[in-house]
Amino acid sequence: MALTSADIEQMDMPFDLADCYARFSQKTNIRSTVAQAINWFCRQEFMLKTASERGALVNMTVSGLDYVKRLSRLGPARVKRQSAQETTTPVYRVRREYRMLSDEERRAYHRAINVLKTDTSAEPNKYDAIASFHTGITAISAHGGCNFEGWHRVYLYIYENALREVLPGFTLPYWDSRLDFYMEDPTESILWTDDFLGNGDGVVTSGPFANWATPAGPLTRNVGNDGPLFSHEDVINVTSRFRMADICGDEAPIEYDLEFKHGGGHRFVDGQMGMIETSAYEPAFYMHHVFVDYVWELFRENQDRLSPKLRERIPRPGELMGFGELLVIDGLRNDFTDDIIQYAPPPTCSVSYPDCGSIYLKCERWRGQPICISRTPEEVRVARELIAAANRRRNNNLTGFSGAGLSNPNNPTIGFPNNNLGFRNPRFPPVTNPGIGGQLNLGADISFSLDGGIQINFGGSAQIDNLSCGTPVKKERLNKPHQNTFCVNGKSDTTEWVYVPVKVIYQRPPNYKKYSSFPVEKGQPNMNNDIYSPSAYHNVHKYLHDGNPASYSTCKTTNSGAGEVYLQSDGINYQGSYKEYAVVDHRLAVSMSIAYVAVKNPKVGVSKAFISASDSCGRLCHTSCRVPGSNPTEYRPCSGAITVNSKTPKMFGTDFGNALLEVWNFPETTDCPHFIPDNFFMAVFCDYHDDWPWEMGVPSAPHSIKVDAHDHGSPKPGLSPNLPAQSKKVAGCDLGQGCQVYGECGRCTDNSYHACVGTCGMFARCFYGRYFIQACTENKRYDAATKLCVPATCNDNIVLPVSRQTKTRSGLSVSMIERARSATAGLGCDLGQGCQVYGECGRCTDNSYHACVGTCGMFARCFYGRYFIQACTENKRYDAATKLCVPATCNDNIVLPVSRQTKTRSGYLFQ
Repeated sequence: MALTSADIEQMDMPFDLADCYARFSQKTNIRSTVAQAINWFCRQEFMLKTASERGALVNMTVSGLDYVKRLSRLGPARVKRQSAQETTTPVYRVRREYRMLSDEERRAYHRAINVLKTDTSAEPNKYDAIASFHTGITAISAHGGCNFEGWHRVYLYIYENALREVLPGFTLPYWDSRLDFYMEDPTESILWTDDFLGNGDGVVTSGPFANWATPAGPLTRNVGNDGPLFSHEDVINVTSRFRMADICGDEAPIEYDLEFKHGGGHRFVDGQMGMIETSAYEPAFYMHHVFVDYVWELFRENQDRLSPKLRERIPRPGELMGFGELLVIDGLRNDFTDDIIQYAPPPTCSVSYPDCGSIYLKCERWRGQPICISRTPEEVRVARELIAAANRRRNNNLTGFSGAGLSNPNNPTIGFPNNNLGFRNPRFPPVTNPGIGGQLNLGADISFSLDGGIQINFGGSAQIDNLSCGTPVKKERLNKPHQNTFCVNGKSDTTEWVYVPVKVIYQRPPNYKKYSSFPVEKGQPNMNNDIYSPSAYHNVHKYLHDGNPASYSTCKTTNSGAGEVYLQSDGINYQGSYKEYAVVDHRLAVSMSIAYVAVKNPKVGVSKAFISASDSCGRLCHTSCRVPGSNPTEYRPCSGAITVNSKTPKMFGTDFGNALLEVWNFPETTDCPHFIPDNFFMAVFCDYHDDWPWEMGVPSAPHSIKVDAHDHGSPKPGLSPNLPAQSKKVAGCDLGQGCQVYGECGRCTDNSYHACVGTCGMFARCFYGRYFIQACTENKRYDAATKLCVPATCNDNIVLPVSRQTKTRSGLSVSMIERARSATAGLGCDLGQGCQVYGECGRCTDNSYHACVGTCGMFARCFYGRYFIQACTENKRYDAATKLCVPATCNDNIVLPVSRQTKTRSGYLFQ
């Protein structure tokens, strides 16, 4: 039995990821917002922010860059000038819902996409060249803020321009996913068929994009394993606002945040679409984002009505967008919708007119109101048979008829201009129905019903009585396979992954009421609780949580009691994700299952990954890690972030077979395998607690110490021997792992940074009042001024503690203030507006903060290598430790400059 030697260790959650979780924890609570939606959003944000550390998925080629830049030059201003020269009436590109295209229009659209995919004049091909702009560093500015909407508007315009070069006059359709959201089973939508996008279950092997290869592996989908899609409520919420800050950025409430809401469509399709960095390789991505753009346009129309002056107020409007010379502000120009693009309204129906205008849609009731939803393939087949029957009846009963019928009733030609279906039923006016082609007089009364049915009455001589396709047979959808791309750093290969067994402990969901098996007492069934209900057993129920975390509105449980818990790994130091589920038992109070989650093979170096788990309703599970050396094995809450290397003990397998043998032993003397419970490094517990499930770091026990005011005298190996030594001691805290920081142990200030005294590259950051230790990578040191790891040789420069300070009632002593103000002859830069900062003028480090020397509430922040001066409001001062404006009286406490600095070969040393 060949097993792989490996060592798995827990690690602190990466700070950018922890920071995102902390932001959302302050904006909402677990009963109001589905935790998996936050988890996905934060993981995507983290992967974009750290993309440069993992390397590019695709290196942009010169020909690809030139191609996209050329398409971006066909901008609104140029089109507007051309329109003015050619005609006084703009020729709009009218964007329609995907299912409202005629069959021929839809097929032409698919062909145009495939032409781009096979055209290698721009490397690797035109489609992938455009998609690559939505990866890595180029996508950072497009997400996580108020540039999201404008950036994607321009991006869609570039893609549309590319398609129009293949198919002149073409306009991108939008995917109104509300049409699928209200289906009994959205995975049964007509979208996921050969005539539309192809299959949605696994590797795409049918339809117009069958067998596509992408830089992130074969085109893959796992439709419906996560979600949700857009709902009417989502659109109403977003379009009811009128400030950009209400629908984007950190200030936006979740219920109005358009970027946050749009993530459901990415998760619903999954595969390449499930990761922001790879999503543009999926053709459905563009139609999803055209609908997002439509919703944003509805918001802008409301904005114009209520407060038009707010339309273009976003941060950094003059920065480059990333497409040639286009600026951020260009994405907000009115030129797009004034002169180029218009949106056809989405399909609707009413009580008096229950026709959605397409054979692929039907009219149903939702909360008493008629709405259009997608038909399933079976419902479309039935509708076509009805039309074919009506066509045959017309041909049999009518003589002397001339005109186009349905040449092939089972596959009618759809949606040619002016092909109206004239209904004889006086209750309904004639309609243009793109779903039914040909100028027909059926000699029959046809009506549509609000259950999605079609009724045909052949002049009283024969009748098909409301053969409804609006009430599909309800199927229990359980345990669909989940297909992974097995793509790691641009290479799709199963051998690049190893499998880690994870113990899944599952508590009965609070909403599970479906198991109809009851105890019998004295010959009578007790119908109050089923046989497994934990509330019937006090000795069990007292240990279980009765929380009610938010779940998807489409969340359902099966009568059988079987369900899924999804586990996902996301690379921290590599590019790649893996997802699989464990089958769990909803019936039992507590049950256990096993899942095998894959991470990058650590055959070269160490693999770092973040593992999370959620049930099929979007409720996150808590992760726990094995306590090293515990016997019997103990598990404690952990962040879910792990490192995997090639040392012992064995904790994973190079393939599923080896991983299975890690937890099951097959002795030769018996037919029954033995379970090995100690070979699980990680366990997840789905307990439906009302607290956020994420743990930020490795549990530690800090204790108070006294720390030398400068250093410990005798330098450690690798540290500079020329450090000043002092015998004075100040209060400090030993956090363990070789990190000691200044200040009393106890609750720290959230988001504050603390250098580890006497070390080169270690520091601690505070989240939820706790310290979490972080270390810079090789050949980098921690820079306290910028709070970043910067290139340096540790022999020349280490992180030094600041000089000991004399405390006053409200801050630093007056004598310290005066001495500090007199020590301003070091290197500095005058930014104007009364702000001078330390350091040489020039390009600054993005997202670094700099106090304005000698001022109380002024500071500078760096974006795109440039300083931007900001000021705190009245009765507040800038606090350099937390990088926040905090309440203070400026007469008592000011932002002090650091001590004068002497430049060394690789940085600064304090004097």
